[in-house]
Amino acid sequence: TDEVMLDLDEELQDPFESVSEEKLQSIRQATQEVLPTLDQADELAKSASANLVNSDEQDVAGQTVTAISSRESMISYGLQILEAAYTAKSASQQMMDGWYAVAEADEDARAAAALVEDPTPENIQASMEQTQAAIDALNNASQLISQAQQNYPAVNRDAYISYITKRVEALGYALASDQALLDRNKEEAQAQNDAYNQADAEAAELAQGLDEDPTAAYEAAFDQATKQDFEAFEAARTQAGASDAAIRDYLGKQ
Repeated sequence: TDEVMLDLDEELQDPFESVSEEKLQSIRQATQEVLPTLDQADELAKSASANLVNSDEQDVAGQTVTAISSRESMISYGLQILEAAYTAKSASQQMMDGWYAVAEADEDARAAAALVEDPTPENIQASMEQTQAAIDALNNASQLISQAQQNYPAVNRDAYISYITKRVEALGYALASDQALLDRNKEEAQAQNDAYNQADAEAAELAQGLDEDPTAAYEAAFDQATKQDFEAFEAARTQAGASDAAIRDYLGKQ
């Protein structure tokens, strides 16, 4: 079974970085396949121990049982860690996809603002289309980030949702201002533009509270959540190594 154990140990060196659905499935399958072998080895070791009278031989039989149970613990804790890593990483990717959508919205909003610098009817109409595209991108971003929070509640993304909501509100005012310009209603256009400026300023203030790297919190939360599992895995690996050494020493003397 040790080839599988070595693969598991290697994957746990940096699970958040390296885990993927394919790797997780492969290791899950491989570890499940070796568990019956470990169970069989455990039965053999316990059966041998029951028929031994020499204290050294009884001890090495006991060490074999410990070596087996330690491997089983490594599998249990290792899979828990990898499952947690995959969940956190998947949510992190959703968060990143959402933030890319926000960046896409920024480009559309800038393009819309540039068009109305020369407020011809054609430019205003084109600006409204760009503004709507920005709103659509922001709504997509909000959905992705909400999914990330739902899938991994340990990382709170309410601040990002609030920021995006305010951005959508501001762009709604921009659309209304453009429509008023098309309707040749200058007073309404100015009122809607003032509302846009106010909401945009509030959005900028909300942006100050956002993380510089919106995905960094996921790895940190994963590290915190799996700290005890890692410690338990390391303890099981240390115990397995000590038992293996005792068994090799016994077999070497034989």
